Amino acid sequence: SSDVCSSDLMRKLSKWLLEHRPDFIDFFYSKESYSFEEVMLAGMQLIYEKDENLLVEKLKKLIPRFDSWAHTDQIIAKFKCVKDYFCFLKSFEYLKSGTEFEKRSYVIMLLKECGNLNSYDLIIKELRDVEQGCYYVDMAIAWTLAEMLSRDYDNIMKNVGFLNSFSVFVLKKAAQKCRDSFRLTADQKKYITELVNNK
Repeated sequence: SSDVCSSDLMRKLSKWLLEHRPDFIDFFYSKESYSFEEVMLAGMQLIYEKDENLLVEKLKKLIPRFDSWAHTDQIIAKFKCVKDYFCFLKSFEYLKSGTEFEKRSYVIMLLKECGNLNSYDLIIKELRDVEQGCYYVDMAIAWTLAEMLSRDYDNIMKNVGFLNSFSVFVLKKAAQKCRDSFRLTADQKKYITELVNNK
């Protein structure tokens, strides 16, 4: 698709800027106003950062400039230089009470940890602490819940009480995403939908 192509081109350009125009970053942060694309180019360079402390410093500086779901979703990654992911997340706990896209940034960080099934209790605990009510935050929470259910349905459904921590809107969107998943059976999708509809 054109979106994928655009994303790939942006990543190639960000790498080129990092190698050939390292002054781009200083120029970017010197500006009082900046474009969507400039934020993307600055953020996409972070995947190549090798120092975790520098990564934290750069993200703290960049995240306040996010004003789109694409910024959070394209820039926040499972960064290779991060050794202890939940220790890394502690540096960003303040985002849980920030602006809409700061909160979404934190939720997307949690989403990136969904590949680690042992982290689910911690992820749910952190999701509960994120203030709900903003559309792009709620959609990110729903996406994260659906991802966990799709990856580890049996264990997640052993204690469905945690669902009471989330708004009906979040739960309905999570159920919708589950219905779109190829990793859940028809019976599992039906049960999740019925559970949510009874809230």
